[in-house]
Amino acid sequence: YANIYFEKQSYNVFTNPAVEEFLKRARVTEAVVYGVATDYCIKAAVLGMQQRGIQCYVVEDAIKGVFPESTKSALEEMARAGAKFTTTKDVLEGRI
Repeated sequence: YANIYFEKQSYNVFTNPAVEEFLKRARVTEAVVYGVATDYCIKAAVLGMQQRGIQCYVVEDAIKGVFPESTKSALEEMARAGAKFTTTKDVLEGRI
């Protein structure tokens, strides 16, 4: 498989217009999201995809925030936007 990378100059990957174009052309309807930082990059990506009709699955044991309070509020905001939460084990065992 080929890897696809998107540069960004901000924590929000959607500041790069190629991301939205790729998601449309690839007809992405679901995304598994993990990485850092929960309260910045992860939150922006998840909210951006949820707003675009892409169901996000946030891998709770594969994310890390910068600050405890903003991480907690970011998780709550993602949940309100419709993101679902999962674990690495569930992803690896094909439960999503």
